[in-house]
Amino acid sequence: MSPKVYMTHDLSGKITTYVVVISHHHSRTLHIKRRLAACFSAAGPADRQDPFMLHCLIAQEMFLDGQSVIAPLKRDLYTQLDLVDECISRRSHQRQKEDLEQMTVQLHYISQMIEPLIAKADMTAMILRQMKASHDRYRECFPGSDLLDAATKTSDSIRYLLESAESQKRWLVSCRSRKDATLNLVSLLPDVADYIVCRLSVRRSSIL
Repeated sequence: MSPKVYMTHDLSGKITTYVVVISHHHSRTLHIKRRLAACFSAAGPADRQDPFMLHCLIAQEMFLDGQSVIAPLKRDLYTQLDLVDECISRRSHQRQKEDLEQMTVQLHYISQMIEPLIAKADMTAMILRQMKASHDRYRECFPGSDLLDAATKTSDSIRYLLESAESQKRWLVSCRSRKDATLNLVSLLPDVADYIVCRLSVRRSSIL
């Protein structure tokens, strides 16, 4: 389960309350705890901290966690693309049915990996858009105050994370399109081979 952050901020009292829900088994739990501890120990006076800082920090960790899943997915997809190119370059009688079946299985596995990642990237971008809108309203409350520097840095971080999530989604959608095209091609290869064999048989018959 991905971490969830619930936050309320009392602007007049300058008090922020966080509720962070995260599984002990999540791969980034200990790293997030260390980052939060380091962040709070290094933080300045409470009246100069941005209340969205913690939420932004955890969102960044979740984005980095997603990268560890996408990297092997990218490698697996490109491996299958290379195998399909190699298969196409062979003569039809040299193509093994087992190879085509294995490529189909691997491409279906990649498909199962891509769809949840697209949904997760879409949800992350939606959350970050809502966070950006809330933070923009928060910034309007103190133009020119001591909080402006911290708010500007947090706003830049949220914008960067939002652009990264949207870019990640575009890349995943592009991967899905390439996977679909490759899967269609693999499914057609046996038919192409049968068609070639049939044409050769007809030509031989006509010659005889």
